[in-house]
Amino acid sequence: GLGYLTLNKNKSWTKFEKEFTTTGTKWLGVYAVYNQGSGVQASNLWLGNIRVERIQNATIGYGNTLGTLPTPTRYGYIFNGWYTEPTGGKQIKSTDKILPQNTTYYAHWTQANYVVNTSPFKNTMTLAEAVTAANNGSTITVLQNCTDNSTVNINKNITVNTNGHTITRSTQIATSANLTFSGSGGIASTDNAVVNTGTGTIIINGSQIKTTGNGKNAIVNKSTGKIELRS
Repeated sequence: GLGYLTLNKNKSWTKFEKEFTTTGTKWLGVYAVYNQGSGVQASNLWLGNIRVERIQNATIGYGNTLGTLPTPTRYGYIFNGWYTEPTGGKQIKSTDKILPQNTTYYAHWTQANYVVNTSPFKNTMTLAEAVTAANNGSTITVLQNCTDNSTVNINKNITVNTNGHTITRSTQIATSANLTFSGSGGIASTDNAVVNTGTGTIIINGSQIKTTGNGKNAIVNKSTGKIELRS
């Protein structure tokens, strides 16, 4: 896993969080600072080689349960929890106790299918989750080829940047607002791929929207909305 958190025995720890960007990649870094007497020792959750600034804090001490541990956010990945090993190992829980020796826990991740350019960004596994997380005017970027049959009903203006990847579906994407597809990837569906149910405009700008379903259509306009094809 990327990132680690070390809890030192007989010391309280304080959690800090801050979102930052390095070489085009966004992270939310978390680190702990340990206090003993007048001295201060720091143990970082390393994401790249960046030291982050203090945003919020919470303190616990040796012998107590861990409580709520820091939750790092990595651009394009879903955080799966803290584990005792970089690969495999046992997931730790908030009810586990701080051990009487220095202990290192490792962050485990799963690559997300989508990221939404909200502030802070949101990583999701389904398009429906991405639409829910999006604001009016947000862009959802597809991060990898995926099969996604979540129920999608879009009622806010959204851009889906297919980013060279294909979303394979067996259910339609319904929209009543403006929906733009950009990027060199697209949608491959066995149903009607995209259905305009309202007064919004579906804009296809470089993406491929296709269906392989018998009697189905790539784009269906059911109301007074518009469809625009751009090169």
